[in-house]
Amino acid sequence: MRARGATSTAIAARLGVAPSTVRGWLSDPEGSGSRARKRRYGACCWSCGRATTGNEPGQARALCPTCRARIRRRWTPALVVQRMREWQARYGTWPTASDWHSSRAHDRGGEAQRRWEEGIWPPASTVTRLFRRFDYAVRAAMERPDEDRR
Repeated sequence: MRARGATSTAIAARLGVAPSTVRGWLSDPEGSGSRARKRRYGACCWSCGRATTGNEPGQARALCPTCRARIRRRWTPALVVQRMREWQARYGTWPTASDWHSSRAHDRGGEAQRRWEEGIWPPASTVTRLFRRFDYAVRAAMERPDEDRR
């Protein structure tokens, strides 16, 4: 079609795809450039070493999908309290429900997004399921057992 002089827009309309898709096919027919670019977006899972993905260079997830699912199933009240204390130690404040809500952190961008992606934090919904309210979990994290007070 292109050899007969059809434009990218005309080819896209005929095939039912976006013109940008056609331009991508024409500029990189084997897809090697696209694959190389997408590899730069990834990193290694800190748990198992498999590849992870991201939307942009330097924003790859810390865990692969398999390890992420495994960790999601393991949240306990004690582990949530431990992560809250870790957050407080790192950032000097206790986490809020918005801090541990992935889409809200991404919507806020900047520092909020960086903090969410830096560690392995339980989702706010999990914290609420385990403690009934997010602030109850924060209170539990603030209370130190007797051996911590010495």
